[in-house]
Amino acid sequence: MPTLKGRIVTPRQVIPGAITFSERITSIEPGAGADCWIVPGFIDLQLNGSAGHDLMAGTPEAVEGTAAYHLPHGTTAFLPTLISHPPAALRQGVRAVVEARQRASTPVRLLGLHIEGPFLNPVRRGAHEPSYLLPPSTALMQELLDLGPVRLVTLAPELPGALELVRLLRRRGVIVSLGHSDANLEQTRAAIDAGVTMLTHFYNGMRGLHHRDPGPVGAGLTDDRLFLGLIPDLVHVHPVALLAAYRAAGPERICAVTDAVSPAGLPDGTYPMGPLQVQVRGNQFRLPDGTLAGSALTLDQAVRNLVYLGLPLPHAVQLVTLNPARAIGADGELGSLEIGKLADLVVLDNHLTVQQVIIGGQVAWHAG
Repeated sequence: MPTLKGRIVTPRQVIPGAITFSERITSIEPGAGADCWIVPGFIDLQLNGSAGHDLMAGTPEAVEGTAAYHLPHGTTAFLPTLISHPPAALRQGVRAVVEARQRASTPVRLLGLHIEGPFLNPVRRGAHEPSYLLPPSTALMQELLDLGPVRLVTLAPELPGALELVRLLRRRGVIVSLGHSDANLEQTRAAIDAGVTMLTHFYNGMRGLHHRDPGPVGAGLTDDRLFLGLIPDLVHVHPVALLAAYRAAGPERICAVTDAVSPAGLPDGTYPMGPLQVQVRGNQFRLPDGTLAGSALTLDQAVRNLVYLGLPLPHAVQLVTLNPARAIGADGELGSLEIGKLADLVVLDNHLTVQQVIIGGQVAWHAG
């Protein structure tokens, strides 16, 4: 069986030694380790496209191309994310993910779909095309659920009929996240009581914190029932706000996501993203009016950013591994280096640069 030596990052401690695996991890033995870090495979809960591939194109090739771009950055599993579009485009997007899973032409695990919209509040729409937003519809959601493996849905729970939709989704085993929402604290708490367990791109696309109106941000900082999806590209969230969330929520409730979009990995310029035009300048993607429109982030860069801000490496790793797995109920198989779990591993050098990616015990990518 293959064995890797290094500093093995487990949920409880860092163990210098050796990890042995086949499809699953069979042993973790303390001992002399190599000069590298061995961490779990990274899991991205919000990934819309990259390298010119847009998941809303509705093709399996877009899913596979996105996976191929993020694999060398340590992403071993993700939720292909569909944003607000007309129902026909959403249906086709679901079918494309189903076909990509059936083709199994990428080693990266497609854990199901994240549908972000179209049941969003126009006041907090961000880069979502306003004409594509719809009032909550159980009929449309039932149709999408029947088409494919929807695992996470982002919606604005204050919209009329939204709480009924939350309850439906929870009955179907789908995780529900508040996002692009103008909910106040009372509405947010009602949504949590109905079954919301996550906040999408925390701070962004939601009512901000005010000392007399804490809103979803206040709930996220204080309610242990919530996971906080957060984009640590140091553009979407100021470092001070990021550290405030980390100190309030601890290392157990934050899920670092990329929210990467189709221009990620492309040179500076202007690119179409659905019906919109996105201006790419370095690591900032904006609409002509200045609205942020996704990111260029990769999860290995997210880890480096978090460590740069002062998080211990095991905590930074947890934000891209175990926490996302827990948030969607996949932590029985993924998200940590423990005997019996699937052998999805990433080897990092001392600069936290990816050197090797292993999925299900097989080398999926290696540097050089």
